[in-house]
Amino acid sequence: MPLFFVVASIGVVMPNATALALADHPDVAGSASALVGVLQFAVGAAAAPLVGVAGNDTALPMAVMIAVLGLGGISAMLLLTRARASYAAAGTPTGD
Repeated sequence: MPLFFVVASIGVVMPNATALALADHPDVAGSASALVGVLQFAVGAAAAPLVGVAGNDTALPMAVMIAVLGLGGISAMLLLTRARASYAAAGTPTGD
């Protein structure tokens, strides 16, 4: 059941994440869209063998990979938004 919610949320999360990623860079939207797409495939290509190496007798390696990548995404968001907020507070341009 938890896997259903993870997979079902992809249809809601991915289009919004892509739109938010492109919103800050309208002048290079094509390149930014390509970068988002290639990163999705690169992370998938790196994660799939790691799940396969861990064994195929149980779904635990897949669950661990989902948790690790989820925590990595949350960590990246917190790190990048904190850096952006500190630039804004200092009056430094963020490159928008």
